[in-house]
Amino acid sequence: MLGGAIFDLFLSNDEMFDVLGIDKVTPRIDNGFHVKINLIDFKQLQSILNDFKPDIIIHCAAIVNVDCCETDKKSADLLHIEVTKILGSYNAKKSRLIYISTDAVFDGVNGNYRENDKPHPLNYYAKSKWRGETEALNSCENNLVVRTNIYGYKNPPGNSLAEWAIHEAKNKKMISGFSDVYFNPLYVKQLARVIKHLIIRSENGVIHAGTREAVTKFEFLMELYRRFGFPANRIKPISIDEIEFKGARPKNTTLNVNRLKEITGDAPSIYNGLDEFVNDYKKDGRMNHD
Repeated sequence: MLGGAIFDLFLSNDEMFDVLGIDKVTPRIDNGFHVKINLIDFKQLQSILNDFKPDIIIHCAAIVNVDCCETDKKSADLLHIEVTKILGSYNAKKSRLIYISTDAVFDGVNGNYRENDKPHPLNYYAKSKWRGETEALNSCENNLVVRTNIYGYKNPPGNSLAEWAIHEAKNKKMISGFSDVYFNPLYVKQLARVIKHLIIRSENGVIHAGTREAVTKFEFLMELYRRFGFPANRIKPISIDEIEFKGARPKNTTLNVNRLKEITGDAPSIYNGLDEFVNDYKKDGRMNHD
């Protein structure tokens, strides 16, 4: 989701950037450049780096299924840590690595986390992403770690939070939304624009990228349904404590975005992001294919 949004945004400035997209599934057919590889094929990854010679590397790939990371720690480590080592070590004196991390590195006890707050991950997904942060920052002082939480829709279709909720609504099924889990997520296009701004500004270190408003997962789904015209009574509020997960989930991972506001002038709005998401979803004809 995020890689596609970043690719499109940077490609639209073709006089400023040459863009190469890496994908483990069949690459898109468009006027850009894509290659199909699995990032954990280290030999092929290194070969592509040597051929393309990137000045900027944006590492968006992650295993976002938290429970899968609990049962397959090796795969999580390979993608989040070992791949980051390779990307960060490539021409470290000249190239910059932008590592996309997660708000889940925090335990969710307090919320409103600042960049200098110490992470305390509750599950292996977050632990491996935090170790990836360390690899990125240790590789080069010019590298950037962006902690965030995103939503969007996949191409081909997937089972992300928003896609799942829309699919269930179209099939007139009830869903549950956590009323005690707080976050301030960005639509992938909002985050892509933030990342571009940070790159142009040559920002480094750690930055928190989120919306200026925080909502619960239940409130997020209610706002999504309202925009699509789905009945709100198809969403039931529940506590996350009612669900047994393999990996523990934090309850409040809201990110403090004061630094982002200082850099960009303001933080994005969750409501504007939802409006953009719904418009894109309908424009792409996805309502007819779920």
